[in-house]
Amino acid sequence: MIETVGIVEIGGNGTGNRKSIGIEICYSKSGGERFEQAERLAAEYTAMLLKQYGWGIDRVKKHQDWSGKYCPHRTLDMGWDRFLNMVRSYLDGVEPAPQPAPSGDHLYANGSTSEIIYADTALTKRIGSLNPWEQCYCYGIFNGRPLVRYQVGNTGVYKIGWARWVGGVRNTGDVNITNRYQNGSTRENIFANTNCSMKIGSLDPREQCDCLGLFNDRPVVIYRVNGTNNYKTGFAIWKNRNKIISVFNWTMPFGFSKQIRLNSSLLFIDKKNSRYCIIYYFCPFSSSMNNILKLFVPV
Repeated sequence: MIETVGIVEIGGNGTGNRKSIGIEICYSKSGGERFEQAERLAAEYTAMLLKQYGWGIDRVKKHQDWSGKYCPHRTLDMGWDRFLNMVRSYLDGVEPAPQPAPSGDHLYANGSTSEIIYADTALTKRIGSLNPWEQCYCYGIFNGRPLVRYQVGNTGVYKIGWARWVGGVRNTGDVNITNRYQNGSTRENIFANTNCSMKIGSLDPREQCDCLGLFNDRPVVIYRVNGTNNYKTGFAIWKNRNKIISVFNWTMPFGFSKQIRLNSSLLFIDKKNSRYCIIYYFCPFSSSMNNILKLFVPV
C-alpha cells in the first residue's frame, strides 16, 4: 500500500478529488491473481477507513459516480456488488471466502481468477470474461475448448464463446451437435451476444455449419473459419426453421456413422427396423425440407 497524497490533501481539481479519498488499484490492465490480491487489499483498506471515520458502506463510491467514466473498469467488469461485499466482510472482521465448487450437469464453474472468453477456438478474438467463481451454462468440450454461455451482468443479454480453462467443466462431455444450419442466398452475420451488437464473423451464402438449436430465439451456430482448424461460435439472426436441419441420432448396424458428409451434401442414417434403414439425402441448395430424398436400403 503506497500513500502518494495525504488524507487531508487535495489530489486534483475534480469533484471526486476534492470531496473524497481516492484509492487506485494496481494491475487493472493485466488482471489475474496480482490484480485480485491488489483488489482485496483495496477492499480491506476501504473497510479500515470506514471504521476509522465511522462511515457506512454507502460512502464507498466509484470513479464512475463522479465523472461518468467506466472506472474502475476491471472491478466493474467483475461486479461492483462483489467488491462491496468484500468490503462488508472486512468490516465484519471476516476474510472474504471463495465460493464453493458447484455441481450439476452442463455447468461451467470458474475459479479464483477472471476467465477470458473468446469467439474462436484459437483464442484470438476476445469477447468478454467470466468473474472469479462465476457459474454459467456449458455446452461441453469442442476441439479441446469449453463452450460456454453466460449472462452479461443482469442485463438479460447473453454471450457465447470458448474458455481456455477446461477445469471449470462440470459433468459435461463433448458438445452434442444435434442440428445443421443452412444459410440462405445472402451473407449472414454472426454475433457473440443475443442482442446482436458484437459481430464476430459471417457465413457465406449457402454455407452450412453445425447448429446447437435456438437460444432466446437466436440460432446458436459453430462454423469453421475459411477451411482452417479454427472454429467460431455465435448467434445468427435469421432463424427460418426450414434451415435448421435435424441430425438423426440413430445409427446403422455394423457401426456406420449417423451422419455422412459428401462434398456439400449430407446423408442422414435412420434405422427403420432390423431389415431396412432410411437414408435421407439433403441438397444444400434446396429451398425446402420437403425436397429431401428418402431411400429404403436393405441391410
